[in-house]
Amino acid sequence: MPRTGWPRAHALARHLRWALAAGLAVAGLAAAAAEAPQNAPLSAPPLDARFFGIHLHRADTTTPWPFVKFGSWRLWDAGVDWAKLEPMRGRWRFDKLDRLMALAQVHEVEPMLTLAVTPTWAAARPSEPFVYGAGGASEPRDLADWEAYVRQVATRYKGRLRHLEIWNEPKYGDIEPTKGAFFSGTVKNLVDLACAARRTARAVDQDLRIVGPGFTGAGDRLERFLAAGGKHCIDVVAFHFYSATPEKMQQRIADVRQIMRAQGVAHLPLWNTEQGYEVLGPDARLPGPQGIGVADEATEAAYIVRSFALAADAGLSRFHFYSWERMLDKSLKPRRGALAVATAVRWLRGARLPGCRALDTLRVCPLERGGRKAWLVWTTGPAFEWRAPPAWQIKAIEPMEGPGRVHHNTPLQIDQAPLLLKQDVPAWLP
Repeated sequence: MPRTGWPRAHALARHLRWALAAGLAVAGLAAAAAEAPQNAPLSAPPLDARFFGIHLHRADTTTPWPFVKFGSWRLWDAGVDWAKLEPMRGRWRFDKLDRLMALAQVHEVEPMLTLAVTPTWAAARPSEPFVYGAGGASEPRDLADWEAYVRQVATRYKGRLRHLEIWNEPKYGDIEPTKGAFFSGTVKNLVDLACAARRTARAVDQDLRIVGPGFTGAGDRLERFLAAGGKHCIDVVAFHFYSATPEKMQQRIADVRQIMRAQGVAHLPLWNTEQGYEVLGPDARLPGPQGIGVADEATEAAYIVRSFALAADAGLSRFHFYSWERMLDKSLKPRRGALAVATAVRWLRGARLPGCRALDTLRVCPLERGGRKAWLVWTTGPAFEWRAPPAWQIKAIEPMEGPGRVHHNTPLQIDQAPLLLKQDVPAWLP
């Protein structure tokens, strides 16, 4: 027999659970606000512009320069990999990279070049299929060719290029399938490349820093690289923290931090050198085959702001969002994701985050900038009404989209899109 009354009863019970959770969250935050010293010193440094990084694929041709005030640019998928720079041994083509470096200088952003994609002529396995050209995922047959590549780049851009990244999303051909991977060599091969790059680059420019490979997965590839000696040849640990939600990203960051501690490199900066989301549509099976799919642009926009905030709270030094062109429509006008990146920069640049908190599904990130205080608030569950703790003394609210408004101590609708709650009325600007 159909249980005709069950859905309504179930929905009512669920509504009551969320209402109770919201009430407990208010009480918990009110207690925390009352107990916390209102003028306690904040140890977290303010976020500078370099924390906010993006990928630009066609900056020198069809893509207008972004209106977002970002400070870091990862030169990957930009047509300046090794195979493009040296298509034949000793024949260099720096015209495109010269243009990109000039753009970086004009717009005062710090570029990072990813050293990757072996030219077919230099590959240890020149016939191995690869999306960017045969042999591109292979390690070079002769390490001297790699050293010549690093030396050319370091010499040409000395004083302008501060960071060189070792490869993109490597896998290890001796322990796992590498079909379609960006690197198919062994752990030892990758360590040899990192150490040779550091040795060669430092001989040219002592200020050059080597950023470790941007790994994906659970962290075991990073652990193998560090344990095999890679930890002695890098200045920055990198990871691609692709996750189904920003909150799951937090756990992945914690896992990588644990690996760093175990390998004795907890003192090194940790960078997220690539992360993003993909809008698949409301009918898609989420999070999709790549594990990063979202239903719509509104969710993508909310996740972008939350990702930047939670990455900063986790102590990451850089966050390179992938990618700017994916957030433009066919006429190259910004979609909601691009506007969300701009919002994240406006809210977070120059701010300190003394520590985000989770109370059931409610998430709260306090901000402080120039003596002003604010809070980012959102939920990871269904929307609900909520009142800010009186101790916060909220005077105004800024949503992600649309104008700000004065707050009259009325209930707030909390959903997946962060709200900025402020102690004063002026716009929250860097």
